[in-house]
Amino acid sequence: CAEALKMHDTAILCARKLNPTWSDDRSDELSWGEIENRPYLRALLGRAQCLKNTGKRDEAIRQAKKIMRLNPGDNQGVRKLLCSWFLEARDTEGCTNLLRK
Repeated sequence: CAEALKMHDTAILCARKLNPTWSDDRSDELSWGEIENRPYLRALLGRAQCLKNTGKRDEAIRQAKKIMRLNPGDNQGVRKLLCSWFLEARDTEGCTNLLRK
């Protein structure tokens, strides 16, 4: 998955060059309904999954939380993944807070 992680990082960088508003510190939502946002959101999720699969769970959780902030409607099913990662990390508070949203 290390090679896949590099590919997702490259996809994210390319997307940010095409649309500079997709910066790492973006606070505005990215609507899933706008088709052009989907590849970027998918690359972010793929990166999170690769991070988790390579043992970088905390970084994966940070990435998934960012995706949830960008796409709170959770059209990608990130909430379920993130909840399971919180539970693996024994962070029941994080999981509870996530489920309350």
